[in-house]
Amino acid sequence: MTWLEMDTLLWLRGWLAVGGLLLFMGIEHVWAFRPRVQRWWRHYAVNVLISGGNAVLIRLVWGTWLVGAAVLAERQGAGLLHLADVPWGLRVAITVLFYDALTYVLHVLYHYLPVMWRLHQVHHTDLDYDVTTASRFHFGEILFSTAVQTGAAFALGASPEGLVLFQILLLFQAQFQHSNLRYPDGVDRVLRWVMVTPNMHRVHHSTVPDETNSNFATILSVWDRLGGTFRWGQRQEDIRIGLDAFPSPDEVTLPKLLVMPFRPLRPDPNLVRHANSE
Repeated sequence: MTWLEMDTLLWLRGWLAVGGLLLFMGIEHVWAFRPRVQRWWRHYAVNVLISGGNAVLIRLVWGTWLVGAAVLAERQGAGLLHLADVPWGLRVAITVLFYDALTYVLHVLYHYLPVMWRLHQVHHTDLDYDVTTASRFHFGEILFSTAVQTGAAFALGASPEGLVLFQILLLFQAQFQHSNLRYPDGVDRVLRWVMVTPNMHRVHHSTVPDETNSNFATILSVWDRLGGTFRWGQRQEDIRIGLDAFPSPDEVTLPKLLVMPFRPLRPDPNLVRHANSE
């Protein structure tokens, strides 16, 4: 892959992100699953502003660090897949599967390591659950995840084309699984055997800690089943979205989200109540 081809694919990814966002926004307004908690314009403003900043960051670090490391490994014949002389098509497939599994592992760590949770809690403080939530990540989380993935790209000898394909699939899945869509339960039951669905991932955004710490997969749902982290909790209509430590829209404004990782962690009221009852 040449740098020009890589740049073209990065621009394509950017336009797909915008197109998917507008598409799911429109569908959500027609077939919404649940009513909004926040005023829609306030909710959109925070998440879209974060998304815009992250888009610029991803364009810079993902294209230069991550795909750049894969291109460098390909040219130098470095990494496990090059040393093993794995055919191109299989290298693409392995790259996609490997990065989906790596994303799952990183997601688990973001929940269980306090220093990583400081960053990831920004995503979970959203009091609503819709396609814009898919882009609500602190820039520190994007930088850290990309750094880990970059090292893995060179060590694995990842396929640049596989990384681009993975990112396109990841983008679609992130927008789809966070969408506030109403559709038949039977369809969801079939789909979630293969891929992460909105109903499956909505459990992950529950205020109940046992549910928050479950359903970590992004593209393929098999990682949660293999890792023992799949959970089907309370009725979908009864799920409260967000973190009880940040119950009010006034506590999750854009300035407060940006500095949130640098402030002391707030205890979860659910965990405090549970500890006091024992």
